[in-house]
Amino acid sequence: MIEVVRDVKERKLDKNASKARQVQKPNSYLIEDIFQIVDLQIDELRNRLQDKKIDIEVSNEAKIILAEKGYDPVYGARPLKRTIQKEVQNPFALKILEGQYKKGDTLHIDLNGKKEFVFSKIKVSGEKQN
Repeated sequence: MIEVVRDVKERKLDKNASKARQVQKPNSYLIEDIFQIVDLQIDELRNRLQDKKIDIEVSNEAKIILAEKGYDPVYGARPLKRTIQKEVQNPFALKILEGQYKKGDTLHIDLNGKKEFVFSKIKVSGEKQN
């Protein structure tokens, strides 16, 4: 009788361990998926800026923060688009309207020491800026 109980417990443990491995596996892909979604959203913004002849580059650190802020355990990556709008698109649009960025500029989006998004020109009308 004791052996039967021990055998049942071992099988349950094996089954639970197998389930735990199955649950953990998708999480490792989830991070890569979120980064791909960040890249897709940035590419979409880049395409919208083509008519203004403005290009953008986003640092990996900025992409990581966007992914962290835009992921929600309940909703997944759905809030990511709104996060990119709030953190990148809206401030960037205001700077375009203020005339800070013009045709031919290339903009670099990065983080400062406080992990806030900062925008800087890296190329102005075909020339590198120091």
